Amino acid sequence: MTNPSEYCLSSSAERDLRNVWIYTFETWGEEQADRYTQGLKNCCEKVVKNPSLGKLVNEIGAGLRVSHCQHHHLFYLTANKRIIIVGILHEKMDLIQRLQERIRDSRS
Repeated sequence: MTNPSEYCLSSSAERDLRNVWIYTFETWGEEQADRYTQGLKNCCEKVVKNPSLGKLVNEIGAGLRVSHCQHHHLFYLTANKRIIIVGILHEKMDLIQRLQERIRDSRS
């Protein structure tokens, strides 16, 4: 398969990224919030260049991969020459529970 040429954020991942920025801004200020979220976006770009970078976690969702970035995990799928970021979750969160909630919510 040819490497994807771009990535997109699901609405949940967009919300995750926004919440990361808000939390970081409130805790450490605007400059750090910008720097940290840019680092997460850079990790998304790395995944585009090497989609197999992340560990395959089929037990959570078919074709789902996870890649660690800073203090977060990027959950993503590859579809139609694009990487779809489905979640950006902090490493201290209950990742399985959060992802199962999202899967459940997407089916209702």
